Parts: sequence; structure tokens; C-alpha cells
Amino acid sequence: MADEEKSNEIEKLKKELEAVKKERDGYKEDLKRIQVTKAQKASPTLLASSFVNAMETMRKEIKRPEESPVDYRIKNFDVKLKSGVGVDKNNELTFILPKAEELTPDKLSTIKFSINPVPKYKPRIKKEKKENGMSDE
Repeated sequence: MADEEKSNEIEKLKKELEAVKKERDGYKEDLKRIQVTKAQKASPTLLASSFVNAMETMRKEIKRPEESPVDYRIKNFDVKLKSGVGVDKNNELTFILPKAEELTPDKLSTIKFSINPVPKYKPRIKKEKKENGMSDE
């Protein structure tokens, strides 16, 4: 009968172990949710305005001096954003950005842009007619 008691005890312990594993797995899921809520987040509006500000700064920086016959303009600006997507506590869409230590080459977003020269328009200034009606040309 001692063997039967040992078998019952083993079965009881196995069931308790399974229950503890399920409880642990639940805690792991809770921990993941907490980590996601503490992750760096950005709203689509904030992200878009950051890109607009960056483009405006670039546009100002690449302007040529007045004497140059060309200006430069941003032709294309393409972004491939790699992030998680979630909903914040206000049910607003949010991007979940990786932390610096989590970045690997496959997790990096890409930004591609091109600039083109644009000729400056210089209006012709008509020379004033002299008193005798003749122009200076």
C-alpha cells in the first residue's frame, strides 16, 4: 500500500505543478502587458509632425545663397517605420517604439529622401527710359 500512496502523492504533486505553471504563465502575460505599457510610445500625429518638422528644417538648411542660380527642394521623402501598433488608455492608436537596447539591424526603420536642384526665377528689371526716350540697353 505504500507504493499506491506514493503514486497518489506523485499524481497530486504533478497536478499542483501544472497549476503553478499555469499561474506562472499568467504572470508572464501580465508582465508583457506591463512592459508594453511602459514602452516608448508615439501617436501617429506626433510622429507625423516630427517628420514635417524635420523636412522643414532640411528645406531651410539646403537653401542656397541669393547669388546661386538654384535652390534645392526635397523631392521624395519615404519612411518605412518598424514599430508595434497598440491602443493607449484613451483608446487612441499609438505606435510602440523599440528601446535602444532592443534595436537590431532588422528592427531599424528606414528613411529615404532625395533632393533636386530647382532654378531660381529672377524677374527681369526693365531699365528706365532716359529723358530723351531712349533706353539704356
